[in-house]
Amino acid sequence: MAGRHREGRIYSTVEPRRWDERQSAWAAHLDRNTPNWSIIYGPWSRVFWAFAAWPAPRPLVVDARTPEGLWEEMRAAEASPGMAGVVVSEQEMHGFGPVEQDDQGCLSAEHEESGWTILARNEQTLKRMAGVVRRASRLRGECDGR
Repeated sequence: MAGRHREGRIYSTVEPRRWDERQSAWAAHLDRNTPNWSIIYGPWSRVFWAFAAWPAPRPLVVDARTPEGLWEEMRAAEASPGMAGVVVSEQEMHGFGPVEQDDQGCLSAEHEESGWTILARNEQTLKRMAGVVRRASRLRGECDGR
């Protein structure tokens, strides 16, 4: 072995590192300022993701490598025909841990397979986002050859 893991090497602490802080800050800014979308940044994928938080006829997720690109994708998705109302079934919560509620009334649940956590202001939005996360997790597994 090489580096700090080689045999005989004295144990040393390693400071945790925050990756892509500027991109995460951009995602948080966009998330605060676009109430119809839930926006995250994936430091592993280095991609911005936006999940539609309104009743759409099908789960809607857009992604881009830059905040500007994501903004354009979001506007294009909003302008596409037929983007109105459907509710995700109860089965869509399958694969998630227990739903928890914080002091402000926000709901959260963790997807057991991917480790992604979804946050929502109401149960209907939580269910819609759960469906999107399950589909995204399946797609990620297919793309990774799992």
